[in-house]
Amino acid sequence: MTQFDEKTIRETAYYIWKNNGCPANSSTHDWNAAIEQLEQRDALSTAKQISSVYKAAYLASRIKADAKKKDSLQLMRKIILK
Repeated sequence: MTQFDEKTIRETAYYIWKNNGCPANSSTHDWNAAIEQLEQRDALSTAKQISSVYKAAYLASRIKADAKKKDSLQLMRKIILK
């Protein structure tokens, strides 16, 4: 669980409260909803970063495989053309 500073939670809770029509006595609910929303946003950000890392690794492996294939083809051409 990521720790968020009080200011960030307070601002998020305020926007949740405003979006819900400024209901009375909802501060605890809004505070908890703000923490949950921030955690979800943080988890999504982490998932996107992980996805980017896997995508980069996959592309690097494809480039490496293509380079090996190209080297093999060039070697075969040299052997055949001799």
